[in-house]
Amino acid sequence: MLSHVTHQTGHGWGFGLHEALDQIGAILGPRLVSAVLSAHGSYQAGFGLLLIPALLALAVLSAARLIYPRPQDLEAGAPALKAQGFPRAFWLYLGAVALVAAGYADFPLMAYHFEKTALVAPAWIPVFYAVAMGVDALAALIFGRLFDRIGLLSLVIVSPARSDRRPPRPANPAGLLGVDAGRTPPYNPHTQ
Repeated sequence: MLSHVTHQTGHGWGFGLHEALDQIGAILGPRLVSAVLSAHGSYQAGFGLLLIPALLALAVLSAARLIYPRPQDLEAGAPALKAQGFPRAFWLYLGAVALVAAGYADFPLMAYHFEKTALVAPAWIPVFYAVAMGVDALAALIFGRLFDRIGLLSLVIVSPARSDRRPPRPANPAGLLGVDAGRTPPYNPHTQ
């Protein structure tokens, strides 16, 4: 749906805005779980409470689908596409992204180790995630707009900022929330 609407606003800005709106839930949800953990110490109650916004999101999506059953009609003058194989550049890009992603640990794995090593109190783990998602939302808006202005060159600008990938030090979990637009740095079990 969004890819058709962003034709007028710019695909980068459309992506950035969508990402920022997505991060509202990624910020508020963990804060809610953190509050429930602090008050009751129960993950089950925290995740149960998250069922409410999840059902609301599904209701909004269903309503949008009913109101706009053919979102492609929203895009003015869309060119006819001819189906063909992916170009070589796509496969190179996909390979590069796969290699970068292979070096990253996702937050659930890091949260598990935070809990297992008692690095931070359980109620603070969702707070770290919420802050990281806030950084991600801001970066998505900035780099989405930048993508619309200068295209793929924007990736050249952001790449050096992401190149310093030292593992986090156990004494400083706040280091996870650095320049990396809300993404977590690679996890190195030998330094933990």
